[in-house]
Amino acid sequence: MDELIALARDLAPEPRLTGEALAAALERAGWSVLRAGTGTAFPRVWQKGALRAGIQGDGPGDGLDYLHHRAWRLTNRTLLVGAIQHDNGLPVFVEAVIS
Repeated sequence: MDELIALARDLAPEPRLTGEALAAALERAGWSVLRAGTGTAFPRVWQKGALRAGIQGDGPGDGLDYLHHRAWRLTNRTLLVGAIQHDNGLPVFVEAVIS
């Protein structure tokens, strides 16, 4: 959780949250690129220890897709952490969305 809070604080001054800005913040925080897509403007999957971060488009809306979720307001960013299960046969994942 400390990693997510630090990342949200690092992104606070950004007027617009972009994939490039998030990738730069992950790099500054010591995350390493786990997977970089061919022809993409920035790496999409990062790793730091046992944690993984994925950069994608718009996140889910008001948390209705989550089994359980909680949100915090950090300066001008919102950090939402929730448990989600994409299919009944798949494991439950913990997702964190910074917006």
